[in-house]
Amino acid sequence: MKNTALLLLLFGFSVCLNAACKTTTEALKSATTTTQQAASVFSLPPSQNPSADVMAAIDKLKACPSYRIESNNGEGTQKGLADYLAPDRRHLYAATGESAELIVIGKNWYSKEQGKPWKKSELPFDTKDANEFIELLKPRQKPVRYLRAEVTDGIATRVYEYEQGALLSDKTIGKKMIWIRVSDGLPHKLDQVTRIEATEIRMVSQFSYHHKLTIEPPI
Repeated sequence: MKNTALLLLLFGFSVCLNAACKTTTEALKSATTTTQQAASVFSLPPSQNPSADVMAAIDKLKACPSYRIESNNGEGTQKGLADYLAPDRRHLYAATGESAELIVIGKNWYSKEQGKPWKKSELPFDTKDANEFIELLKPRQKPVRYLRAEVTDGIATRVYEYEQGALLSDKTIGKKMIWIRVSDGLPHKLDQVTRIEATEIRMVSQFSYHHKLTIEPPI
């Protein structure tokens, strides 16, 4: 079955000249802000403790009351979206092959495949902390390397790289690059490649915050 789009893009058009002028002014302001960020970020000194920076960023992410992760395979052919709402709610969308949705609320697990109704089941454990999986992003065994400071997506960031061995087995190796926001120390982007024996899986994730998320049982 062909993949169907999970996200609808809503476009607003303005025919008012004043609105158009306002939009142009905002664009110029945005460009100026980005230039200023670039000037300031490149003057940042190198990180003195890369491992501590990454660990702190992941701890800050875990402490967020809500956030969104948009992911793809680096080529745009496989996409996913994950919403987290403290303390125990997750809503995941997958748009790979046949689309699918998953909602986790405490011990309740709701799943839906493309063209099929929602199904409910109960987990054998209570997901008191639904974002505990974020712990898997932390460096393990291998040192963290600070790469550079850069402006990405208009946001001043510091970029780090590290490897993780033995995540799932001795034959599993994970390599990650993480962009951490200078303004608040939260993750902005994650590019990870996991190699299981001869197979490589890439996932590029972008984090966003301050969404007014609502996650409720679908049935």
